[in-house]
Amino acid sequence: MLEVRIDNNQLNALIKDLELSQRQILNIAKKVFKRSAKDFSKNVINKANNEHKIAKAKLKERIRQFVINDLKIKIFSGFYRIGITHWRARQLGKPRKGSKRRNTTRGGVEFGGPSKRQFIKSAFIVNSKRKDGSAGNRIAFKRVGKSRLPIAKQVAEIDDIITPILENEVDTFYKIFASNFDRECIKYLNRG
Repeated sequence: MLEVRIDNNQLNALIKDLELSQRQILNIAKKVFKRSAKDFSKNVINKANNEHKIAKAKLKERIRQFVINDLKIKIFSGFYRIGITHWRARQLGKPRKGSKRRNTTRGGVEFGGPSKRQFIKSAFIVNSKRKDGSAGNRIAFKRVGKSRLPIAKQVAEIDDIITPILENEVDTFYKIFASNFDRECIKYLNRG
């Protein structure tokens, strides 16, 4: 969980020598904070999708943002795992069947962003079927041991990837808030 807030010290640093009452400043800060907070989780999701090629739909399920009060938001990213097929996974090589199977080939599943590709040897992707017989989702599996069964679904943790993006986005959030606050104060003073 990550918490982002604007406190009185930050507001006082932005106010400088403006001829505004405390109530006017607080109203402007609330308005700007809501506008800035609206796009916070969207920006995190877009960055994670661009850098690591994780499906946006799965990220929207995992990253939640709640406005606690007027000048504080909480972001929950949790210790979630996502199936590697949601990381733009692709199968490399074909596993050989029968007695001619070779362990020296590079068969497996590759997933992740262009510069951060990861490889799981001997994994394979299966197109699942629903109970009604229609096509379902793609799922990556790997055999546990040398026998045909059991197989284990392949997943990857997103917490180590999302945390630096969140921290970077908090710094960006404060810069955006400060520039929007200055712009809104100038508008307010020009009206009055």
